[in-house]
Amino acid sequence: MKHPLKPVPFDQALRISKGRFVHDCQELAEALKELSDAEFKALMGRGHNNITSWILDHFQDKVLVSKLKGARNPKRYAAIIEKRIGKFERV
Repeated sequence: MKHPLKPVPFDQALRISKGRFVHDCQELAEALKELSDAEFKALMGRGHNNITSWILDHFQDKVLVSKLKGARNPKRYAAIIEKRIGKFERV
């Protein structure tokens, strides 16, 4: 697993909303707090989840992805991500 607070290269950033990109899990949590339900749903279409796919592709954090499966709104996603990365900040 890669460190979730280490930014990914610019070309691998996740487009979270129109004109906004995130490069690490902390930025992702902060952006999710400001995301509308419509923007969140656009990331979570039928049969795909751009957020968890990005986390798996760039941070290989299966534990975090597993915890996110039950969340249904951007604020809950942000809370789960912040709790998970908090464990890395204390190390």
